[in-house]
Amino acid sequence: MQFLAPQAALIAAAVTVPLLVAMYFLKLRRRIVVVSSTLLWKRAVQEMQVNAPFQRLRRNLLLLLQLLILTALLLAMARPALPGQVFTGERLIILLDHSASMNATDVKPSRLDHAKQLAQQIVEDFDGAGGVMVVSFAEQARVVEPFTTDRKRLQYAIDSVRPTDQFSRLDRALQLVEPYANADNGSADGQAARVALCVLSDGRVHNSGQTLPAFGGGELRLIRIGGDTSPGAGNVNNVAIEAISVRRHDEEPHRAQIFARLANYGPQPVETTVTFTIDGQVHRVAEVSVPPATSETSGGAVVMADATLLRQAVVGVSHDHEDDLAADDAAFCVVAAPQRLRVLLVTGGNAFLERVIDAVGVGKRVTMTPKRYEDQDPAKLSRSGGGEEGFDVIVFDRYAPAQLPPVSSLCFNAAPPIDQLRLRPPADTQRVTVFLDWDRDHPLLRYVALDDVIVAGAAAISVPDRGRILATGPAGPMIAEVMIDGVQHVVVAFDLLTSNWPIQVSFAVFMDNAIHGLALGGQDAAAISYQPGDTVALPGAIDGTAIHYDGPAKLDAIVERGRAVLPAFERVGVYQTQANVAEPWQVLAVNLADPIESDLRPIDKLEVGRSAAQVAGGALAGRREMWRWFAWAALAVLLLEWLVYTRRMHL
Repeated sequence: MQFLAPQAALIAAAVTVPLLVAMYFLKLRRRIVVVSSTLLWKRAVQEMQVNAPFQRLRRNLLLLLQLLILTALLLAMARPALPGQVFTGERLIILLDHSASMNATDVKPSRLDHAKQLAQQIVEDFDGAGGVMVVSFAEQARVVEPFTTDRKRLQYAIDSVRPTDQFSRLDRALQLVEPYANADNGSADGQAARVALCVLSDGRVHNSGQTLPAFGGGELRLIRIGGDTSPGAGNVNNVAIEAISVRRHDEEPHRAQIFARLANYGPQPVETTVTFTIDGQVHRVAEVSVPPATSETSGGAVVMADATLLRQAVVGVSHDHEDDLAADDAAFCVVAAPQRLRVLLVTGGNAFLERVIDAVGVGKRVTMTPKRYEDQDPAKLSRSGGGEEGFDVIVFDRYAPAQLPPVSSLCFNAAPPIDQLRLRPPADTQRVTVFLDWDRDHPLLRYVALDDVIVAGAAAISVPDRGRILATGPAGPMIAEVMIDGVQHVVVAFDLLTSNWPIQVSFAVFMDNAIHGLALGGQDAAAISYQPGDTVALPGAIDGTAIHYDGPAKLDAIVERGRAVLPAFERVGVYQTQANVAEPWQVLAVNLADPIESDLRPIDKLEVGRSAAQVAGGALAGRREMWRWFAWAALAVLLLEWLVYTRRMHL
């Protein structure tokens, strides 16, 4: 404990303590009175000796209590303080992470609960005139409480943040608070007040690579939750099921192979039992040894099981190892029954696309010119609106539709009408470019190698905030996807006829992934599952129909224009509905399946944005003033002194 104003307390003590003690030394002035007897003479002499100056003090409870009161007040005046969290500035923004990894129990009761306790302490300590704002973030960021100095409201806001299994997107939270951090809040010089940003997170965040916002000179600090820095924390222990996949045999579709990949983020190898289930019934049990991940290797193990699946089924994989995170201990997928897809190709002529669409095994391909397409009723282009005459996927070749199609689309050298989505033409149409990087784990690019693809005159894609970059080139994104109301749209930024991609094997693999994946909302054709934060658009027949799902959380949606869009998933697990929903959407499987959230090991630094800004981790040294407690103690002793005094007077 330290004292912030000891000089003032010492001066006050030098004045008040002697005065208090002197009151018990001073002799009282007595009036001389003639008495008729000396029987009381001895008693009078004793009383005079008690009030004589400089006599030895007798034990006096009132004096002791009054000294305690004075001591407590003097200590309060000295402003005692304990180590705590301190932030400078007129305003403070608390960014509270409530993503999946914050549910880890290496800190008891959980990382999120520990973060809430620290946030409450920070609110109590902060005394800036501009107040405190509370923002929660996971897949999306939300202002829980705007700037206020009302500590009760801030504490209620912090307590109201619920755990989720979504991913942590710190960059989106920083973009949300940028206007608040840089706004003029009426400071004395008319400038934006200096704002402190406190991030309470374990640092396991997804980085979009966008530019880090500027905060007008304010400080941005991370208080790392979990790992070795939190009280009561030990080595993290987590075994995660990071992927589940099912592949049907080409010649015998009723036969399938189930694959699961496990990762071990603890320090030691783990022996565990893996259980495969089909529609809730145990299918196979296997003993597996999972080596730990290291800086050189990712660690982990792959397990497999054969199964006979004659119809749609829910396949699950789980392990029985007790670890610090429950959200990734099991994974599920819905294996769809084989179906024949209908694909619409809108082009002025492209034999490559016609042949490859036919080769991937669709039920029917319809080819239209752009002019004929514009004459179609958009509502009848989807299966829900047009019945058997509708389509599952639309492929646009060198043509951008005037209206956004109601079904999933794949656009080559064209961009559908989506806000902030456009193609930036190349500076040199003859310049040859190649792919620099691509998302190999995305379902549309699985088993797709783009190393040998050469493109002439490739454009670059301006990707909106809600979009996702799948592949990049020297000039920028070359393949991207955007989800609008649960409908997926994929854009390829170049003309197939100006590249060698159509003659590469990877193009046929990409088209197979794209046609079947887009038909099922971007999912694997054989193993359908989602991740927290995803939204799903369900085909529905009658507008106004309510659709309800039961599962780890309640999901409700209303059919509008032939579709019902469910809210974003917050928790992992299996969701089921009794509504009249087409296959395979009667059952929805949501898995964490993310190595960033499953890796609970502590981080040494945090990089945010393309500028690679680093934020130091760990608890920040500061102070927590305790003068209020001493003031309350003085009041309590004062009440006790009053009771003692009144009791003596009564006697």
